[in-house]
Amino acid sequence: MKKIVLLLFVFLVFQQSANCQYSKGKFYIEATYNYFDNGKMVNDEGTQEITSTFSTNVGYFVVDHLVVGIGLNYHYWFNSQTYLECTSTQGGVVIDKIYFINSDMIKGVSPSVFVKYIYPVTPRLGVSIMAKSFMGKLTDHTYQSEKDIIQGTNNIVFTQSMDGNYKGVLLSPELRYLIKKQLGLQLNFNGLNIVSMCMSSKVNTVLSGMFQSTDLSPTATNKATGIDFAPKNWTLGVFLLL
Repeated sequence: MKKIVLLLFVFLVFQQSANCQYSKGKFYIEATYNYFDNGKMVNDEGTQEITSTFSTNVGYFVVDHLVVGIGLNYHYWFNSQTYLECTSTQGGVVIDKIYFINSDMIKGVSPSVFVKYIYPVTPRLGVSIMAKSFMGKLTDHTYQSEKDIIQGTNNIVFTQSMDGNYKGVLLSPELRYLIKKQLGLQLNFNGLNIVSMCMSSKVNTVLSGMFQSTDLSPTATNKATGIDFAPKNWTLGVFLLL
């Protein structure tokens, strides 16, 4: 019985110490980063995928364990499909080997608001859940090219640039560890993403050397919803308690 009481007492002491780290009235600052590259080079046949995100948030503990704040996010998506289009030979020697490359690159910047609940498991280790809503501007660059790896030429046959808007909601479980009293590391597993994109504004197109600029009305909105805990979507970050 005495051992049980002693264990409960130690647990309460540790829990109280942990609670002090995330108490009402403190400021919360964090920065997170993610980078994923599937390792496929553009000149190889196949698909190359690169994604990168950077976010910074500033919040305030309105009550113990609960942070409300604002942030700024940068998103980068790149996807490229490459395949062998044709091969020419002369006298049994390959003189042309042309690859067709179709690439799409999207960049976006968005302000956001977030709410986060942090539960300390020990004085250093904790878990949390964050809900974030963001809305911003993006640019979508699409281009197609033919590259002859024998002759060393690269001809761009089509390029297009579109502006648009995007917005979304993110729900992410997190794991955090305090290195020092005010400084810690965190791992965001992301998870639930609801994102919609609406391309509009001006479209700049170059087709076979001819430049054309067109004003467009907003196009149909593309909406994507998914739950994905794949490691490629995890973000690593640091946080500061003030």
